Amino acid sequence: MVDDMPPLTPELVKLSADLAQNIYSYRIKILQAMLPWVMRAGYRKLLLPASPKAKEMPFFQGDPIDLNKIIDSTQIKKIRSLLKNDDAKIEYVVDNKAKKKKENQYALALAPEEYTKIYNTLRQNAVKQKQLLMDIIEHTDAYPKTQKELEAGLGLTAAVLNSAVKKGWLKKKAVEVYRDPLAGFKDDEKPAPIKLNDEQQHALDEIAKPKKRGRKKKNTNLITGDIEADKFAGSLSEIQKESMVTQEAISDILVESMKQAYLEWSYPGLFREKDLSEEDEKTKELIQCEIEFKDDLSGFSIYDLKVITPEDDIVDDAYQISPEDYYSLTKKDADDGTVVRLPFDVTRLDK
Repeated sequence: MVDDMPPLTPELVKLSADLAQNIYSYRIKILQAMLPWVMRAGYRKLLLPASPKAKEMPFFQGDPIDLNKIIDSTQIKKIRSLLKNDDAKIEYVVDNKAKKKKENQYALALAPEEYTKIYNTLRQNAVKQKQLLMDIIEHTDAYPKTQKELEAGLGLTAAVLNSAVKKGWLKKKAVEVYRDPLAGFKDDEKPAPIKLNDEQQHALDEIAKPKKRGRKKKNTNLITGDIEADKFAGSLSEIQKESMVTQEAISDILVESMKQAYLEWSYPGLFREKDLSEEDEKTKELIQCEIEFKDDLSGFSIYDLKVITPEDDIVDDAYQISPEDYYSLTKKDADDGTVVRLPFDVTRLDK
C-alpha cells in the first residue's frame, strides 16, 4: 500500500542524480536522506476516517487500520478509493522518536507591581530571594528566563527557584532547546593559509594535471559482482516497503541510475570528467541508451541507441552505425537517419 502522494517531488529525484555526479555518495543514499524524517524513523502508517460518512462504515469500526499490514488486493483497492474521495486520510505514528533535550524555564506568575510589595516584606537575611525579586523588578521584560540564565547570571540555586515556584512568584515549564549549528563559527573569520612542503606540493601538482580522455573507445574492463534475481527483487521490495515509494517510482530511479552507471562505464572520458570541451559536450548529448526492467524488477536489458549513417559520414561510432554493420548484427535493414536499438550483453556486467 502506498501514500496518496509521493514523498519526493520529481525535482528532488532529479536533484539526487545531479548530486550523485558531484559528491562521493550512492544515489540511493541521497534519496534516503531526502525522505522526511518520520519516514526514516520507526513508525506505523494508519488509515483513519476523514468524513462523517466514513466514520459510520463497518470498515473503520474497531482498531485503527495499519496500512503496513494490508496485503489483500481487494482491501488495497477499497483504500485507494477512500483516499481518492477524501473519505479517509493517512496518519503516521512514530514509535522511536528521539528524546528531546529540554531545560527549565521560569515565567512571571504575578503582575509586575506585586513583586515590589513582596520585596518590601522580606527579611534582611533572605539575600538570594531579594536578589531574584530585584532582578524581576528591574528586568521584567527579560522574563521568561531559563534556569541556566538565572543560575549563571544571578548565582541562584535550584532550591531558591523551586521555593519561588512554591510561593507562587514564578511558573516553571520545561521547554525544548535546539543546538545552534553555527555556534563557535565567525562569519568574518578567514581560514589560515596552508603552506605545503615540497612533497605535498608535488603530489598536488600531479593531481591537478589534465587527464587524457578516450572519447570513442569503450571501457573493456569487466564489472565484477553479481546478484541472484530473487534476492535483487526482494531487496527492492524491502526498499519500497520501508520508503513507501511506488514500484513505478523505484523503477524510474533504477532506470536513471543504471543509465548513468552504464554510460560512465562505457565512456569514462565523457561521463566522469568535468570541464569538457564544447565538442565533447555535444558528443555527450548525442550518446543515448535505454534500460528496460522486468515487471517484477528481477532483471533488466540495456540498449545502445544509434543513428543509421552512411559509412563515409560517420563522425563517432558511439552514437552512429552504418547500415552494413547494423545488418551484420541484427540481420535487419534500416534507412539512413533511423534511430535503432542495439542490445548490450548484460552478462558482461557480472562476470
